[in-house]
Amino acid sequence: MSVDDESTMGTGWGSSNLDWMRRGSDTAGPFPPPAGHGQVFSPGHRAPEGPAPAGGRRGPVPRSGAACVEGQARGIQTRSEASDNGDAVTVWAFRIERYDSAGNRLPPVAVEMRARGFEGSLSEGDEVRVAGSWKDGTIRAERIENLTTNSLVRKRRFPWKGLVIFLVLAFVLVAAFMVLGTVMSASDHQNWCDSARDAGIRPASC
Repeated sequence: MSVDDESTMGTGWGSSNLDWMRRGSDTAGPFPPPAGHGQVFSPGHRAPEGPAPAGGRRGPVPRSGAACVEGQARGIQTRSEASDNGDAVTVWAFRIERYDSAGNRLPPVAVEMRARGFEGSLSEGDEVRVAGSWKDGTIRAERIENLTTNSLVRKRRFPWKGLVIFLVLAFVLVAAFMVLGTVMSASDHQNWCDSARDAGIRPASC
């Protein structure tokens, strides 16, 4: 078997490529590969791998804007703090432990939930889904889904609806008393004028 035949079977290049290699060997310096072929490496040389993908499974996670994270609630703590306007607020603080599909532990995520009170419950080790927004590397939670108990944990809302109804009723009552007082005052004044005219007096206000 000729060299050309061996080259054709081993590499698929054919005699034209061997001619290129022979010409290149007589020329000083490096020579380019033939058209249609990539970089040529010597036997035993390993081609360099491509660049590693950016980020990665354990790479940094963008921690800004809206957030939604799922995992196990660990290290649950409760404390009280004073808000900016002086009111007392309750703070639930915990971390979310996460694992990838292979069972490897991912970096935990810190969570805080602040309100005057809470509706629902949360226990150590519960599977949760937290929705909120990032602030200083911590999720400020607005809503927590307890996937273990299939329940919802959320902030206790201030009873604005009841307050509005109360204020409307108070306004109506005050307005009614004012109208009634005006009518009664006008009636009393008319009676006084009538009495004065009966007595032969003509007050200027009448």
